[in-house]
Amino acid sequence: MLIQRKLSRQIFLKNLPIGGGVKISLQTMTKVPTSNWELLFHQVQKVIEHGADIVRVAVKYPSDVKNLCRLVNEFAQPIVADIHFNHKLAIEAIKAGVAGIRLNPGNISDRSKIREILKAVRDYNPNLVIRVGMNSGSIPDDLRTKDMVEALVQGALRYVSILEDEGFFNIKVSLKASDVLTTIEANKRFRDLSDYPLHLGVTATGDSLSGIVKSSIGIGSLLLHGIGETIRVSLNASPIEEVRVGRKILSALGLGGGVDLIACPTCGRALVDIKPIVQELADLIENKPRLFAGITRIAVMGCEVNGPGEARDADLGVACGKGWGLLFAKGRAIRRVRFDDIINSMIEEAARIREEKDGIIGEGQTKVV
Repeated sequence: MLIQRKLSRQIFLKNLPIGGGVKISLQTMTKVPTSNWELLFHQVQKVIEHGADIVRVAVKYPSDVKNLCRLVNEFAQPIVADIHFNHKLAIEAIKAGVAGIRLNPGNISDRSKIREILKAVRDYNPNLVIRVGMNSGSIPDDLRTKDMVEALVQGALRYVSILEDEGFFNIKVSLKASDVLTTIEANKRFRDLSDYPLHLGVTATGDSLSGIVKSSIGIGSLLLHGIGETIRVSLNASPIEEVRVGRKILSALGLGGGVDLIACPTCGRALVDIKPIVQELADLIENKPRLFAGITRIAVMGCEVNGPGEARDADLGVACGKGWGLLFAKGRAIRRVRFDDIINSMIEEAARIREEKDGIIGEGQTKVV
């Protein structure tokens, strides 16, 4: 089943298209002092290696701006500056060459300050994107008495109107709360009223496990409704973990994000422990994704009951028995292999499947279409 996405207008964050039906982008945020170049560079490099499309960086002090310039020059991926309270920092970040800035309507709302920011955009980077980042923890004072969903939506729409009145339309919006249902309802209501691209996330989610659960429900529910153009999984954990979980959410919904690895939960029918196979495949998918390029779903099943039948949609799978494994592709049995050879055999089959998809049947032969 394909998710029917609600099309938003399209913008470009540097060279990355956002909205208009293109692939959903994965964002994370650095968690080291922006002033520490060595730590900052290493963290940005790692999250990009793990699949981050966009990296957001906190800009708290004027001294942080120098390293923004260095990041922009070092990485092709869009760098976004996260700005609160001090509109002068937004101006300096724009001068530094960032692809976008996040502004919080709860703490930068004065129209004269917004005009100063937009003047810097026109002078230094007319293609810059501004994210209107509404957050339940920083609602504008005059909206605090309202229902939280209504406050988030009205606050975002009002800020968007200010930007539009000033002739600026390169806008992305986020509406985040620590409450999952509030987040879902606010984004659904906003999408009914506006077609600006939406950045999805649940904020202040608690410990890492709670964050994974809340983010999966909140982000996943909205994506199932066809809502959302970029996502961030906010965790009390490494940004690498945020990227990994975000990829898995997208993959589970068939929206990109790499290989969807599925495995049966096992029961008393299983004659072997499949956990080592699952873990090794997960590590390879995470750290050597090129081995499974072109594969969207891999299945590991503990017995013949859950074998090719239940996993017939998998590009590649294995049903395990005592001392052996039956490899299959799209529900079709391929061959039996020794249990110890399962991983290497699956890598070989992935390469063969990839060659077939590329139109190569065998050496010197080309698929006839």
